[in-house]
Amino acid sequence: AGPATDESLELERLRLREANAAVERQARELKEQEAALDRRKMQAAQDVKTSDEERVKEWEAHREEILKQELKTLREEETVRAEKARERQVVEVREEMYTKERQTIRDELLEEEKERLAVERLKLRQRIIKEETAAFRKTLEEEEAAKVEAMRAEVASELKDAMLAEEKAKLAKKDDGTTPHHKHVRDAKDAALEMQIQAAKLKQASMDEVTKREVEEYAEYLGMDREKDTHLFWIAEMALTAPLPVGWTEHQDSSGNIFFFNRDSGMSTYEHPMDASFKAYYARIKANGQ
Repeated sequence: AGPATDESLELERLRLREANAAVERQARELKEQEAALDRRKMQAAQDVKTSDEERVKEWEAHREEILKQELKTLREEETVRAEKARERQVVEVREEMYTKERQTIRDELLEEEKERLAVERLKLRQRIIKEETAAFRKTLEEEEAAKVEAMRAEVASELKDAMLAEEKAKLAKKDDGTTPHHKHVRDAKDAALEMQIQAAKLKQASMDEVTKREVEEYAEYLGMDREKDTHLFWIAEMALTAPLPVGWTEHQDSSGNIFFFNRDSGMSTYEHPMDASFKAYYARIKANGQ
């Protein structure tokens, strides 16, 4: 029993040593596995950290790209809005300018129409005045012609009377034979007739000269130039023959000077009431380049 027990013990020790060796090997393997696991954990942690950083960087890059895109979009939208605002402003300015231009053109056309109507009224007034002046001149000429005709009739009547007197003288000569007396009577009648004719001619020439001088003086009084405004002397002629306005009467003072009185206002003046109107009318005609 003793040797068997030692051998079995030895075998048991061997088994134990082998078991211990196996345990140690397993322990080493476990340690190695544990070390490998730690390394894998560390690598995994490193990988996770690296992956997280990369993801963070990718996310930040993506976010930055998104922000850039959004900023670009906002800038583009702002540019579009600004462009539309400028376009609206340009349209509004153009519409305002167009409206102002239309109003200006309308005002200019209205002003031109007013000027045209004023010129037409002025021309119409001038034509009426010229027609009235022509009618007045015609009336004066007819009156002068009637006066001349009356003078001619008077001269013819006197001539007829002279001829009758001559015939009577001839008859008287036949009765008493006094030829020299008849010749003296005839000569006296002829001389008287000639003197009357000459006096009538001188009177007519004197009247024409006085009228012309009065017209020139009155034209100068109205502001006209005797040399340059002769074509407007008809205004002075009308002024000289213009009737008094309603309510005005003509009088003479103690010195024989003519003055005019307005019974409505009680005002007296030595100037014809129409002088200011004719002066203003001449000024308008002159200002229009006529």
